[in-house]
Amino acid sequence: MYNKNIFFLDKVNDAKDSFKGISVLLRGLKSLEENEGLPANFKKAISLLENVCLKAANEIEEEEQKIKEFANT
Repeated sequence: MYNKNIFFLDKVNDAKDSFKGISVLLRGLKSLEENEGLPANFKKAISLLENVCLKAANEIEEEEQKIKEFANT
């Protein structure tokens, strides 16, 4: 059972890192858009995707903390 919990936490951590990485890439793309003057809708779409990724990463991190706290009790 312990190995399954560690595997699950590893997968959760990987997902969290992926979302954070995607949000950093989107932030970079948004700054590129600002320099190149691409359409405003493009910037809005990038901002929305960045926010979704950061929100998902934060929610995963919160759940990860709850699981760790539960495991320590």
